[in-house]
Amino acid sequence: MCQKKEAAIALTKDNGYYLIALPSYSDVFTSINYSLGNVGQQTYTLMKKIITLPLFSIRA
Repeated sequence: MCQKKEAAIALTKDNGYYLIALPSYSDVFTSINYSLGNVGQQTYTLMKKIITLPLFSIRA
């Protein structure tokens, strides 16, 4: 579970994700090309750029 000062993304084996946990609203869904096969990695990379909190990545 995320604390108020953490963010997390749970990635899937098919390079998507099934969970994003944020302490507050953040626009992590823009600039993502959902037609590509690396949506999870795109989202994770964007989260690393715009979220200044500790970011945890969990691979299922």
